[in-house]
Amino acid sequence: MRERTAELLRSALFESAFVVLGVVLALAANEWREARLHRREGRAALSEIVEELKANRSGVAQSLAYHQSRLDTMRAHREPGWTPP
Repeated sequence: MRERTAELLRSALFESAFVVLGVVLALAANEWREARLHRREGRAALSEIVEELKANRSGVAQSLAYHQSRLDTMRAHREPGWTPP
C-alpha cells in the first residue's frame, strides 16, 4: 500500500512538473510574441514620425520663403528714415 502511494505521488509530481513546464514555456512564448509585436509597432511609429518630420520641415521651408518675401516687400516699401521702435 505504501509503495502504491509513493508511486502515485511520484507520478502526480512528475505530471505536475510537466504542467508547470508547459505553462512556463507558454508564458515565455507569449512574452516573446508580444515583445516582437511591440518592436514592430515601435519601428512603424518611428517611421511615421520620421515622415511627419520631413513633411513638417518641408512646410516650414515653404512658409519661411513666403514670410521672407513678405518681409522683403515690407522693407522695400517702408518710409525712408523710419526706424523700428
